[in-house]
Amino acid sequence: MRRTAEARLGRPLPADLEDRYHQRLFDGFANLRAIEGVEAVLDHLDDRGLTYCLASSDTHRRIRTALTAVGFLHRFEGRIFS
Repeated sequence: MRRTAEARLGRPLPADLEDRYHQRLFDGFANLRAIEGVEAVLDHLDDRGLTYCLASSDTHRRIRTALTAVGFLHRFEGRIFS
């Protein structure tokens, strides 16, 4: 993707562009909040001994950062598929 963007622009992208992008993205995660009712659903599944997981096309880093921000990482540890 980087090569494509550079080819279209006709110049190289800044070397730290991806680092700056991810820093801004993850800084924004500080404002994430869980959707109302999700914790109650997870509690219900736990109370009944039902296993659940999280499947996403996103990166593990981004998933783990989001789950940490909303306080659910411990509930999905070892059950994140990407």
